[in-house]
Amino acid sequence: MRLDTLKTLFLGETEIPAEHREAIGASRRRRFHNLAPLAASHGLLNAIVLTFALWSEPTMPIVFVWCYTSAVLVFLRFREAGRPPMADGAKEDKRIIRYTLASGGVWGLIIWALTASSAPEHLLLLGVLTASVLCVGALLHSSFPIASLGYSLMVGAGATLGMITGSHMWAAETFILLIGCIAALQRFAAMSATNFIRRHISAAQLQEAKETVSILLNDFEAHSSDWLWRTDASGRIGRVSQRFVDSTGLPADILEGGSFLALFAPEAAQALEDLMYERKTFRD
Repeated sequence: MRLDTLKTLFLGETEIPAEHREAIGASRRRRFHNLAPLAASHGLLNAIVLTFALWSEPTMPIVFVWCYTSAVLVFLRFREAGRPPMADGAKEDKRIIRYTLASGGVWGLIIWALTASSAPEHLLLLGVLTASVLCVGALLHSSFPIASLGYSLMVGAGATLGMITGSHMWAAETFILLIGCIAALQRFAAMSATNFIRRHISAAQLQEAKETVSILLNDFEAHSSDWLWRTDASGRIGRVSQRFVDSTGLPADILEGGSFLALFAPEAAQALEDLMYERKTFRD
């Protein structure tokens, strides 16, 4: 498999037109900051649960420090979510990636220490913890696939080293399962990032098309002798041109929202309704 194919599969690399890069970058950063408080709250919840589960274990000091740090992090994340974005987008992207990698490293060390020193009866709880940390991390960092990959690898490495240094059974099998889990989550992050970029570009192109059509319709209204109006799926009139208002002799506020077919005689209205239903053109 070629390197470019692997990058597309697991990093979601796609070409972004130059005119959309700044807006897409701002949207990605905004998405990260909106999800960061949720991820921090999840970390605090994990710490609280482990505080009660490992109360009498030698690793309790680590869990206590983690719980306190998580509480501070939740406060900081909620505060940052309300702040205006940095002026330098590239600098903020690097800061987010550095934070993600540092977070993955800390999580990896915590899981390593807990897994290596915990009794076998706690391994199921720690396995659920590892899986939840990986899943939440993939969701939070899906806007930055390269950061997501580094985060997941560090967390997975911590879990694997904890199984090995703790002399637990099934360390090799756990490693294989973790690799599969990380690959699946990273593929999700890559697809999410690619779809996010494509949706943004499509929305921008649609908006540009609407603006172009609006300009053309305004020009048509200003220079054509024909009527111009718009109806919804129920046949009710939307925005109308001034010439349409002048021709009907009715105010615009009465026309807009009213039935288009009600402006015609019953026989003509029926024929016109059939033409509109079949999306056929008509004149006079």
